[in-house]
Amino acid sequence: MDLKNVCDGGDIMSYSLAFSQAVKITVYIYIKTKLGNYNYLSTKAISQYLGIPGPTVSKVLSALINAGLIGVKEGARGGMLLNRTPEDITLYDIFEAVENKRPLFKNDNNHLLGDEKADAIIEKIDATLINAEIAMKEELRKTTLGEIINIYLDR
Repeated sequence: MDLKNVCDGGDIMSYSLAFSQAVKITVYIYIKTKLGNYNYLSTKAISQYLGIPGPTVSKVLSALINAGLIGVKEGARGGMLLNRTPEDITLYDIFEAVENKRPLFKNDNNHLLGDEKADAIIEKIDATLINAEIAMKEELRKTTLGEIINIYLDR
């Protein structure tokens, strides 16, 4: 499978854009607060730099804050910062924060067809899709934000 086609919206099921936006926001906050000499980042600065609409940034940040991944300092000099180190944040942590346990593969197979062979096929398809989602989540659990960031910072 060509990864470029998958990433460009090829033949793939999808979660919302919130996951990729949350990863970008989290990385940006880390880079700017730890390497860019900023104490905190405002929602407006994040929105402008990443080109994500302000209301969307606010919604994603709210999910990340509720998950304890992002901290907030109120006030004129306030803003966002990571609550944990990138090595302590997995892609799964970010995923769960924004996707709220939504399934990747939605189906309407709440009833069987009444034919033994057809029902067995449907059950096998459902099991395969569930297993694919479980495998994806396991991969996200194994990958920390720190691993990804360090690959590019070490260049």
